[in-house]
Amino acid sequence: MRVKGSIRGGLAAALLLLAACTDLSAVREFSRLSAETAGYRVLVDRYAGFGDRLAFWRERPVDVGDRAAQREGLLALHAALTAYMDALGDLAGDETVAVSTAPLAEAAQRAGLFDAAMRPPVQALGDIVARAVTGTWRQRELSRVIEAGDAPVQDITARLIRFAEGLAAEDAEERRIAAFTYDLTIRRANDPAGIRALREWRLQRLAEIDARAGPRDAFIAAMRRIGEGHRMLFDNRDRLSAEETLRQIRAVNSQLRTIGRMLRTAVL
Repeated sequence: MRVKGSIRGGLAAALLLLAACTDLSAVREFSRLSAETAGYRVLVDRYAGFGDRLAFWRERPVDVGDRAAQREGLLALHAALTAYMDALGDLAGDETVAVSTAPLAEAAQRAGLFDAAMRPPVQALGDIVARAVTGTWRQRELSRVIEAGDAPVQDITARLIRFAEGLAAEDAEERRIAAFTYDLTIRRANDPAGIRALREWRLQRLAEIDARAGPRDAFIAAMRRIGEGHRMLFDNRDRLSAEETLRQIRAVNSQLRTIGRMLRTAVL
């Protein structure tokens, strides 16, 4: 009888343990997809190389500011958002946060190299992740993390959207200069074969610049979905396991998966 009682006791304990961990796989998937998208940094590299590309066409240095430093600031925004989303995913799975806090230690200062206004939200996300790690937080702390993290997530995603939108003007400027340079060279050329080659190169180069719009727009859409998805979690933080909440976040996940495929297959 004591053996049977031990079995029943062990079974009851196991059931209680399972009940304590709510199935928030949809939230965990949202976190994973968001972290993956925040890790897309091709646009940052393009931004950093803008001055060099203009100098190629103008054959002289072009002052566009310290893009190397600004690149580090942008990467800090990406790093903070990625680390926070990774932490959110761990908590949604009722695991201790396995995110390294080392890269976040100086992230706030680096973010200021791009935009001083981004220091506080990056610092806020870094502090949240650090507290989750040192406090060995689990799923029961998830709503608390979402509540504290929503404002900085909204600030960072909005800033990354404005950054990506600004690339459209830079691409238009590069396209204008490239077209002008090719047109001027073609007008000065005398060799028919050389002129045909120049026209082909012109079409190819302008098409390459125009193709950047797809990944740029996809990234903007992703940042919007991440901001909207996190706001859904914030608004429903006290009922994260409700079917309606999970349905809404699954819809966001579907959109993020589609956008993610576009970004992974983009050729820039």
